[in-house]
Amino acid sequence: MPGEIISLLVGQCGNQIGQQYWSRLCAEHGISASDGSRNADSLNLYEQPDIYFNLSSNNRYTPRAILVDLEPGVIGKLPENGLFNPRNTYLSKEGSSSGNNWAYGYQYAHDYSQEIMDIIDHELDSCDNLEAFQLLHSVGGGTGSGAGSYLLEQLNDRYGKKLLTTFSVFEGANSSVVVHPYNTVLALRRLIEHSDACVVFDNSSLHNIASECFVDTVSFFQINELIATAMATFSNTMRFPNYLYTSLSHILSTLVPTPDFKFLSTSFSPFTSDTVAGAKDVRSSTAYDVILKLLDQKLQMINQGTKSPSFRDDLNNRYLAVLDILVTNDPRDDLTTRVDQDDIQKALMRAHQRARFVPWCPSSIHLAHGTKSPYLQPNKNIVSGLMIANTTNVALLFQKTCSQFDSMFARKMFMNNYTRHDLFSLEDGILAEFQESREVVRSLIEEYGSCLKESYLDDEDEVM
Repeated sequence: MPGEIISLLVGQCGNQIGQQYWSRLCAEHGISASDGSRNADSLNLYEQPDIYFNLSSNNRYTPRAILVDLEPGVIGKLPENGLFNPRNTYLSKEGSSSGNNWAYGYQYAHDYSQEIMDIIDHELDSCDNLEAFQLLHSVGGGTGSGAGSYLLEQLNDRYGKKLLTTFSVFEGANSSVVVHPYNTVLALRRLIEHSDACVVFDNSSLHNIASECFVDTVSFFQINELIATAMATFSNTMRFPNYLYTSLSHILSTLVPTPDFKFLSTSFSPFTSDTVAGAKDVRSSTAYDVILKLLDQKLQMINQGTKSPSFRDDLNNRYLAVLDILVTNDPRDDLTTRVDQDDIQKALMRAHQRARFVPWCPSSIHLAHGTKSPYLQPNKNIVSGLMIANTTNVALLFQKTCSQFDSMFARKMFMNNYTRHDLFSLEDGILAEFQESREVVRSLIEEYGSCLKESYLDDEDEVM
């Protein structure tokens, strides 16, 4: 059995996405999203919800999740006897927000780290074989970026042998957070130094995808539904295990070739009413259609941003690894709905011709077979799929963020907001933090540029 995964929902964005994510998991496992109850007669022998849920003595399923925020806007609305364990929530004693300030969130998590870590340790006691922690957060605000950064450091220090993954949301072009380039670069340093894998979502791309997907005006609730659907599909082969990719370590070993290249992007197709409410009608889709459609850059949930003159054109959308997860009806229950393997092979051959890989990586698209939930009534004519890609496009996103950071930092704009806190009270201290973080991100961007060379691995050996 795969090991358990404990999730940390940090900040407003992380908690909003987390609630929709667990609502999705509840629906796929026949669990009531209101109180965690479940009809014992409906249990499916093939599923493993225990990876993400803890089954209590009174037969209630509770998410293995820790909810952290500095203001009660999201967590405070949760019912007292609802799905989430009240003991696993932490709210600021002052009840005030971080003011979109990374330093405030980091400082607060530092000051109250023992209380938060005690909650995490208590949840860990309910695990028999913990495999990983996963962090859900935004890197543009204050709590998700600042408190999330500090918790990443602490988890890596305490539980260094456990996988540490993140689902990180980046601000879009029309962000209302003026200082988001500062917060993002400071948080990126911690993602680079302390995580094992980071799945990146960009708000600009999500809005573009949602505008094509939904019938009505796009809302943040619908944006979060897209992320929750991608996350649920990411874990499908672990929760409904088949033959391959039944653990997080197996999935990441396929997608992360070196510790530097750990940033992943996702594409999903098609979004239908089976997966998100209010989606446009899709009559049918085949495995052949989905495999090829997932290569469409318009479906990638990261924005490539404006190309910088310092980047060569060939850095655009070069793959280091690709894993497609096709979600179909369970052939063990209905032999008439098996996916045509010939169609899959034809699609993979064409996809291989279209996808451009860096020269030193195996140029193959890995495939996993996911299973539609037996508790839902999906359209049997619909095959859906998620592509998880390790692509150089993330370097363009980081470059855009660094360009915004540099413009502000050169003028020391809003720096006084970051020097008010004890850990960074000296101007030299916060300036050093900014400069070191910027250098870490710059080094990673350069590494993505270097990986295009056929001699990349040889160059690494020479350095060592």
